[in-house]
Parts: sequence; C-alpha cells; structure tokens
Amino acid sequence: GTNGKGSVCMKVARALEATGVRTGLFVSPHISSFRERMQVNGVPISEAEVERLVPRVFACAGAGEVPATFFEMTTALAFLHFQQAGAQAAVLETGLGGRLDSTNICKPTVSVITSISCDHTKILGDTEEAIAVEKAGIMKSGVPVVIGPMKNRSVLDVLLAVAKEKGAGPVHVVEPSASSVDGVDDFMLDNERVAAATLRALEESHGDIESDPGLAFSALPADILSAALAASPPCRFERVSSHGEEFVLDVAHNPAAMRMLFSRIAQKYAPEALSSMPVVVGMSIDKDLTECLGCLTEWVSAENVFLVQAGHPRAAPVSDMLPLIPGANTCSSVEEGIAKAVERNQQFLASPQSRGADSRPPIIVCGSLYMMDAVRTELGMDVVTDPDVVQQAWSDRKVGLNKGEDEHAKEIAGGGSIA
Repeated sequence: GTNGKGSVCMKVARALEATGVRTGLFVSPHISSFRERMQVNGVPISEAEVERLVPRVFACAGAGEVPATFFEMTTALAFLHFQQAGAQAAVLETGLGGRLDSTNICKPTVSVITSISCDHTKILGDTEEAIAVEKAGIMKSGVPVVIGPMKNRSVLDVLLAVAKEKGAGPVHVVEPSASSVDGVDDFMLDNERVAAATLRALEESHGDIESDPGLAFSALPADILSAALAASPPCRFERVSSHGEEFVLDVAHNPAAMRMLFSRIAQKYAPEALSSMPVVVGMSIDKDLTECLGCLTEWVSAENVFLVQAGHPRAAPVSDMLPLIPGANTCSSVEEGIAKAVERNQQFLASPQSRGADSRPPIIVCGSLYMMDAVRTELGMDVVTDPDVVQQAWSDRKVGLNKGEDEHAKEIAGGGSIA
C-alpha cells in the first residue's frame, strides 16, 4: 500500500507472537539503525549476526553475477536471518512497489493491500489506478487477499479485477469507516481494521503455516488482542513528552498521509489549540512539496510552521519549501526547529487567547522519516544506532553516490564498507 504498510505489519506480527508463533518482521526504511529492518519476536538482528550473514549474501550475489540492489540484498539477509533464527512465520512489508518488489519472490499465506494514493509516481505511475496495478502484483493464485478501505471506487475495481485474473482469493474488502473528519478516515482505526481482517484471513488458512497447530486469534484474551492491534511502529502518531511539552511524531510524507495526520489532530484537539499548534516539518526533495505543504496551510497558520532540512543530501532545502508557505519560520537544523517550536508554544500559553483553549496544543513533527533520528535524539529518546561505518554506508546509499543502483550494488558485493 501507499500508507499504512508498516503499522499493519507490526500489528499482525504482534498478534502472531501472542499466539506463540515465532515471527519474523521485515520493514523499511529504518529510523536509526539498519538492524531495525529485520526482527524476530520484536528483537532486531544483532550486529554479530549481520557480520556473520552479510558475507554469505554478498558471496551469493557475486558468484551468480547478480546485480542486486541494496534493498534486494537486505531482503535476502532478512530471509536468511529468519531461517537461521527458526522463525515459523514472516510478516513482510514491501518496498515502494509490489509487482517487482524483491519481497514478492515468496508465495504468501495472505496478501494485504492497505491503501492506494499517489506517491513515487515516477516509478509506479501517475494515477491511482496505475499504482494499484503495481501494488496488486503481490496477489497470487489461491492466496487470500485483504484490501483496505478504498474511497476511490475505480481503484477498488482495479484491485478486484487483478485478483480475479490471478485466481486469488477469497478476497476480504475492508469498507471505509463512517467516522471521518472532512471526509478523511481515522487512519489509525483503518490500520487496526485492516490488521483485524488479516488475522481473520490467517485464522481461516492457518494450515498453510508450517508446524503451527492453529492460529486461534479469536481465542486470545481480549486485552492481549487489543494490545497487538494497538501496536504501532515508531513515528506513526507517536506521542512523546519532552522539553516540558507534548510532541506528536509522524512520518507523513505524501499528501494523503498529511491529510490523514491533520484530520486525526483535528479529532483530538480543540479548534483553538489547532490554530495555534506549532508544526516542525522537513521533506525529501523527491516528494510532492506543493501538495504536502499545501495540506499544512489548510490547518495551521504559516507563522506556526517551522521548516527544517534533515542532515542528508536527499532532504529538501528550506529555500525550496519557503515559497510554498510564505511567512513560515526557517530553521538551520532539526534541533533549532524543535527549540523554536517549544518557544512558540510557551508564547501561546502565556497569551490571552490560550485561555479559551480546551487543551494544551501539542507540537507536531512530521515529514521525512530520514529526519526522525535527529528528532528522537533531540527529544532524549532511546535511540539504537549503528557503528559509524554502517551509518556512513547508509548515508551514501540514500543519495546513491550519484551512481546507478546496480553499480553501487556491485561495489558492495565486491567488499564495500556496509558489512
């Protein structure tokens, strides 16, 4: 899906673990540590295991002269780790696509498509229908499919047509919820509903998971099942208390995600708080900046927006964003953006207009996932990091070193520093 993949994957993985199934979870990208991408029962792969297994992946790619990309090698590493760690099930988050994604090499027990909206249009297509075709590439003959809420009927029609063509099924469609603000659904509730539908589909087809006597999700105590469905990855409407303030961290980085984020904010806070709420935002240069930042101006006044540039070359410069929100505050770093937002919130609380607010406004930090490592560090949160050589290799990968993907992968396969 375009949005919601990581959250649904974590919810399903936590529910599997609750039934006693040893579960691997593969997600991307990571926030602070490469090792976040592959976990077994919630524990990331260790540095020692990465050092032990990565050479095997490199050797295999080299021996077969496979021009594997970074993501393909990471997928192979995850599969190898899950096998070595004795995982009985694996929950796989696809990369940006589906049809040509390296995770699509497997035949799944259930295929899930969470949502469809426009993102990565240069690769996936410039319409929701074209993107839906790429996402639907994960459907397989005889494999159940869960389709999340689709407001665009033509997108749902495309997904159903592909399912029929491939002989996939049964197909479980999660209908849009009746609860919404300005026509935008509560994305956290939607993710829970998609995860719950996935668990029902898994329970119906539990015999496909080797050595499992039965996935009785319905037999789990209500509190345990609720906790699993409430699980969410970091920086997905994550609430944090720091600097004497409440923060909400969210990696909303495309127009649909921005609208869903601020519709949820509008559900939870009074209009007075919403209008004065500070927002720290940084984006990647390849995103639709006009649409994403335009969403902000629908909810927040420009003087309460703090524009930052994350510390890597793919980040959108503040100078590119400012013309899209005239009057916004420019900041030289993520840390300065947070400091200025805290100061603005303190000014609001000391002002006469704050007396009419029903609740204290949070500080929203949203946009590119790549800035969240610096955000979490600044807020004093526990951050797991990699050795400097791995951090540098990942930083180089984010900009591609101005090389083609295949050339970069061949360099790594020949003994690059990421190992």
